Amino acid sequence: MANKITFLAKIFIIILSITLSSYALELKIVPLKKPLLNEEVKKSKILKNIIKPKEKPQKKIIATEETLNETKKSKKE
Repeated sequence: MANKITFLAKIFIIILSITLSSYALELKIVPLKKPLLNEEVKKSKILKNIIKPKEKPQKKIIATEETLNETKKSKKE
């Protein structure tokens, strides 16, 4: 009697795992796409502060003694 119950339980688990694996293969996760905005919509959303415009990159100027001396000499001439 105990053998029949364990046998039926094993068959039930096997059938359940097969159906779940087949369902998992059919299931696909699709990522959300970003909305495409034209120029008019972008400007209106920027004015309403819904979208913030991208910041412009800052240029880093490195001044060395040689470049400073060269600029002073060129100004004197």
